[in-house]
Amino acid sequence: MKKLLSLFLVIAFASCSNKVIVQKAVKGELLTNRLFYALPANSLDFEVKIKEEVFTPGPYFLDNAKACLDYITIGADSLGLDKKVLAEMIAASGNWTNYELLADEIKWSEGAIPDTSKIYIFKNESKFYKDNALALSFNSDWMISQGTISSENKSFEIFTTFISTGVSVAASVFKSGVKPPKGKSLPEICDKRFARLVKLKKTYEDFQMNPLKDVTAEALELAKNVRLKLIEKEIEALFYKKKETVRVMRFSLYLSEKFKDVSELKLFKVRNSDGVLLINAAIFDDLLWPKKSSYIIGQSFSAADADAYKLTTINDSKNVLDALGTASFPKPVARLNYGIVYNVPRNQWFYLTDMDKKLVKESRFPIAQWGTENALDPRLNKAEFTIDSLTGRLVKASMESKAWITSDKIKTGGALLPQLDSVIRKPKPTAVKQLEDEVKELELRVKKKEAEAKLN
Repeated sequence: MKKLLSLFLVIAFASCSNKVIVQKAVKGELLTNRLFYALPANSLDFEVKIKEEVFTPGPYFLDNAKACLDYITIGADSLGLDKKVLAEMIAASGNWTNYELLADEIKWSEGAIPDTSKIYIFKNESKFYKDNALALSFNSDWMISQGTISSENKSFEIFTTFISTGVSVAASVFKSGVKPPKGKSLPEICDKRFARLVKLKKTYEDFQMNPLKDVTAEALELAKNVRLKLIEKEIEALFYKKKETVRVMRFSLYLSEKFKDVSELKLFKVRNSDGVLLINAAIFDDLLWPKKSSYIIGQSFSAADADAYKLTTINDSKNVLDALGTASFPKPVARLNYGIVYNVPRNQWFYLTDMDKKLVKESRFPIAQWGTENALDPRLNKAEFTIDSLTGRLVKASMESKAWITSDKIKTGGALLPQLDSVIRKPKPTAVKQLEDEVKELELRVKKKEAEAKLN
């Protein structure tokens, strides 16, 4: 009987300990053999493309452009060449390089990193582990996750692709013709440098008017392209040849308070001399990656930097935090017990504009660190939930305690994630529960034997 009484006391004591308990981790605290997890904070991850154009003057250009005043006029007006390029090559007496950030190809996305101010440990109580079954999955950053979400997208490589092009203005030659200045014959000006171009143009026109007979369509197309290529090569010899290089650059900025509710915060621009991406020194310390890159450096921006790309952020007017107020979510205090902690992110609009105040990008992102924290009731003895490892918000939950039961699904922010990020599943029968069942069965057998003895 004493053994049975002791067993009942153990069962009664253990059954009162059903809690989902965590504590805030303290720096320097021993975490050996203890479960812990981190909530995420958000970053803004960019992909930008910078085009480099190298213009190499043709063998006739520099001497004739300086000696013949009509040379630039013919190139710009008759052939549709870039007058600025022609002038820059003359000023440089050789190659001229131009850099341009391709606004239409800028990409951005929301990323996630572990928030070092939100690391939580499960309280190491034997009673907890006896009475609860715990199953958690983590990503590489110790954020609760079972799928690959944006928190895993830190492959910020820098690479280049090369595209060699000609001037590609042959079409304008045969459409508009080469127009010499008034009162002059083109083959006569600039020491007859344009005579061959006029001859090639006439050959092409004759081919168009009197195409080859008894040949296939493919042969005609090939013959046409050969003649156009000859015109293009002549223009390259008279003026310039162009080569393009497109550099793809990826970088990540931590969304600190400097980005919150800003109006036209200057972000970055391209340095014209070498194509390096200049990031505003005021936010350069928020650069997460790459830390050491010769292609991305910080620089102090001033009012003169009107060609910088600018960021504006506005709090979403339909934010749940505005309706409830952040005071209704008390922040967890270190060393106090509470349930599973999750983020209630703040929804924010992001607008990116170029030097002409033209809208380049706009997106609505939920930002974890600009919101607040909440926790599941620590008195729960059963809980099934899903946490978004990108923002740390609670996506789905069903909970049960000794006092109340609910199977309602709590949904926020639209559709549920297909991945199950973190789950505390309904526990299987423990050794204690099995013993309890065996005791009940033994008691019934004893009562049965006692009843049979009385009948006999």
